[in-house]
Amino acid sequence: MPSSDRTAQLGIWRDIVASLHENTKPADDRLDSIRQCFNELDSEGFIWSKESIFGIFTELGLSKISHGRLSPLNNSQGHEVSSVKVKDITQIEKSKHKSRPVGLADLPIEVFYKILEQLDFIAVDEVWKIYKEKLERRVMITGPVYGNYMTYLHRNSPILNSTQSFSLTSRQIYSLCRPWLWRKLEFPSSLPAPIDLWTEDILVRQGAHVQTLKVMLSKNCSKPPGQFAKEEPFYDNLSPLYYVDRLELYQSKDQQKPGDGSFGFNLSQLKSLSKLTLWQIEDIDVNWCLYNWPRTITKLMILECGDLSLSSAHQIIHHIAPHLTKLDLKFSYKLDGDSWEIDPSWDTEKKFSLPFLTELSLSTRNAHLLESFQDCKYLRRLEWTYRTSKHCRSLNMMLFNNTWPQLKILYATHHWRLRLPALDPRLQEIEDQLTVLEKHFEQANMEGFIRRPNFFGQ
Repeated sequence: MPSSDRTAQLGIWRDIVASLHENTKPADDRLDSIRQCFNELDSEGFIWSKESIFGIFTELGLSKISHGRLSPLNNSQGHEVSSVKVKDITQIEKSKHKSRPVGLADLPIEVFYKILEQLDFIAVDEVWKIYKEKLERRVMITGPVYGNYMTYLHRNSPILNSTQSFSLTSRQIYSLCRPWLWRKLEFPSSLPAPIDLWTEDILVRQGAHVQTLKVMLSKNCSKPPGQFAKEEPFYDNLSPLYYVDRLELYQSKDQQKPGDGSFGFNLSQLKSLSKLTLWQIEDIDVNWCLYNWPRTITKLMILECGDLSLSSAHQIIHHIAPHLTKLDLKFSYKLDGDSWEIDPSWDTEKKFSLPFLTELSLSTRNAHLLESFQDCKYLRRLEWTYRTSKHCRSLNMMLFNNTWPQLKILYATHHWRLRLPALDPRLQEIEDQLTVLEKHFEQANMEGFIRRPNFFGQ
């Protein structure tokens, strides 16, 4: 083909490309312009084939790379470049972008994380094996002030699970695995390093990746021998945890620190908190209702928190978590002879108004507390800890009245301290009520689980 014909065809193809990107004309006008260009190509003798079209577009693209604008790609003699030559040039251009072999690190990050998920499943099966291996490597550490303690020590190569081992295959793989490896952090740690190394070095570099933190501290860890901490200074540092969404707190004495800076105030500043667990936390009272909570909590567990009364719990729950979907409420109790102590200030007409609640777990001295949840119509799962036959009777009454039409799963379990003589009439009263409960499971086609009380003697 003469060079002049090739140049003319390239010019027509440029007009076609320009028409595709021209936004000033209506779509119909652009289509008409393209049809006209096709007719001109026919008149110029253009051969319509896959190879010829590929050659045209390759020349257009390479000419833009070489000259910064669309121009015909000809050699110094003015002859057209053959399709073989075009392919050679294309391969050269592609090779410029290949500086290293393709490996795992080149996978899309979504695919790479799927691999890590599978390794995590494998790591779950390795937990017991690794625990036993670390147990064999424990050594006794003797401090100058505090008592001796056991810790796992890296005598040889560290004991790693599958995910950790995979992350060490290369620096590039580790950089991709690092956010995954540091998602969960637990203290005390198996890494025998001073806390200063953690706070001044390790956490400075890796702390941004931590999503779950578990800390178990001695209340006297910052006190000289013989002195005891009256408050938990660790809780004063909660407010900077802006993005924490789950928090589990265990065993803390009453700090008796009111107002701003108190434990309750610091908790109220966690604007992303969705799940809160409080177990044996004595510093919880109605003063929490004085603070402005973000009301993002959807899962709440209040377990054996000192002298917290039912009335106080009702106020606190409605104030800090009105949008609850899951509630676990277990009260401490005092046994005085054979009588159960009940909150005298509790109004039996008072109801829990939690319209989004779907899961409820209750352990209380008050056998009729279930009635206070009768407005939670979307309840689907219930766990009721009974202590007397009255608890069982109250549950049967609520089920008989179809109080929760969407209830599908029910657990009825005895309190761990309920243990009666085999011939005690109270044991038979409980058994009678549990038998009624079993029949209700069958009639309502409900998934039910019953744990019967322990007994002793003849």
